[in-house]
Amino acid sequence: MKVLALTSTRADWGLLAPVLDRLRDDERFTLEIAVTGQHLMDRGTSLDAIVSEGHRASYVIDMGLDGSDTPKALARAMGAATAGAGAPALARL
Repeated sequence: MKVLALTSTRADWGLLAPVLDRLRDDERFTLEIAVTGQHLMDRGTSLDAIVSEGHRASYVIDMGLDGSDTPKALARAMGAATAGAGAPALARL
């Protein structure tokens, strides 16, 4: 069974990692991981942590986050995330 997990922050990765470890190690599942949000903002350090834990980012969804938290910037980022989650738009690594 194919499973796609989406992670956007170090905080949610910490919660997801134990479950994704089990899925990765179970031959009944094919795990793919899409990364977005904060993982793409911190110069890759949290993305590097995902890889160092034995996982692979299958997809990247760039939300265009620039550190601004104005309503306009957040609405733009959510729109980019929604558009980026469409299958043809996913950038496969």
